[in-house]
Amino acid sequence: MNATSRAEGGYSLLELSVVLAVLGLMAVGFVSYWAASERAEIASDQQAMMTRAEQSLVGFLYARSRLPCPDTDGDGQENCSGGYQKGFLPWRTLGLPVLGAETLRYGVYRDSANGLDLAREAQRFAPLLIEGSASSSANLVDTCYALDVIAEQRVNASDSARLHVGDGTTERNVAYALASPGATDRDGDGDVFDGRQSRLLPIFDRPTRPGSATYDDRVVAAGFEALGSFLNCGESLAAIGHTHFNAANASRMMAITLEDYTTLLRLQKDLADASLMSAGAGVASATGGAMASAGEVALSTAQAIGSYGALSPVIIPAVAAVVTNSISIATAAIGFADATAGVVAAEERVDRSVALQAQALTVAQDIEGNAKEADSRGF
Repeated sequence: MNATSRAEGGYSLLELSVVLAVLGLMAVGFVSYWAASERAEIASDQQAMMTRAEQSLVGFLYARSRLPCPDTDGDGQENCSGGYQKGFLPWRTLGLPVLGAETLRYGVYRDSANGLDLAREAQRFAPLLIEGSASSSANLVDTCYALDVIAEQRVNASDSARLHVGDGTTERNVAYALASPGATDRDGDGDVFDGRQSRLLPIFDRPTRPGSATYDDRVVAAGFEALGSFLNCGESLAAIGHTHFNAANASRMMAITLEDYTTLLRLQKDLADASLMSAGAGVASATGGAMASAGEVALSTAQAIGSYGALSPVIIPAVAAVVTNSISIATAAIGFADATAGVVAAEERVDRSVALQAQALTVAQDIEGNAKEADSRGF
C-alpha cells in the first residue's frame, strides 16, 4: 500500500514537472509574442504619425510657400533664427496635437547665402513678359524655382553642409527629412535615436537602411525632383516662364504683321480710289466727246442742208465720231464700275485686317495677363 502510494506520488511529481515545463514554454512564447506585438503596434503608430506629419508639411508648404523651420528648443514651435537645418518637428506650428509628434526629428534644406532657403518665403522667379512686371509677392512658383535650381546644382555633387541623407559612402541632398526613434535605444548611446539621427548635423540615414540589432529608426525624405513633381512644378514653370511668353510674343508679332498688312491694304484702297476717280474722269471725257460729236453731226447736217447736199459727205465723219465716243462711254462706264467694285473690296479688306489686328493684340494682352495672374497666385 505504501509502495503504491509512493509510486503514485512519484508519477504525480513527474507529471507536474512536465506541466510546469509546458507552461514555461508557453510563457516564453507569450512574452515573445507580446513583445513582438508591442513593437509592431509602436511601428504602426509611428508610421501613421510619420504619414500625417508629411501631409502637414505639404499642407504648410501650400499655405505658406515654404517649409517650416525646425523646432530647436522643444516647445513645438518653429525656430527660424540661426539658420538651423535640423531639430524636432514643429508640431504645434503644423497644428499636429498628436501624442508622439514631439518625438519626431525633422530637417529642412537651407541655403540662405544663395537665396535657396526652403524654410524662407522669398521671391525668386520672374516669368518672361513682353511688357510690364511680374508679381512682387512670393508664392509657390518661387518655391518651385528654388527646387529646380537646387536639383540642377546637386545633379553630380552633394553639399555636406546642407541637409542630406546617406550611408557614409553615398550622400544625397534632400528637401526635407523626418525620422521616428523606433521602440528602443538599440545602439545604446543614451539617445532614443540610432544612427545619424542622433547627431545635430544636417544628416539622416537613408530611408532604405534596414533594421538591425543596433538600429530601428524610421526615416522618410523628399528629394527636390520628387517634391517638385508632386507640386507639378515642371509644367507650371514652363507655362508661366516660357509658354506664355512665346504665345504672347507670337500674338504681338501677328498684330505687328497685321498692322503692316493693313497699311498695305490702305495703300491699295488709295490706288482704288485714284482708279475710281480716273474712271470717272474717263466717263466724263467720253461723255463730253460724245456731246461734241453730236454737235458736229448737227453742224454737218445743217451745212449739208445749206449747201443743197454738196457738203453731205461731212456728215459721215461726224456720225462716226459719235459712234466712237459712244463706245468710249460704254468702256469708261465699265471701267468706272470695276473701279467702284475695287474700292468696295479694298475697304472690306482693310476693315477685316483692322479687326484681326485688334484681336491679335487682345490675345497677346490676355496671355500676358494670364502669366501675371498665374505668377501672382502661385500657379
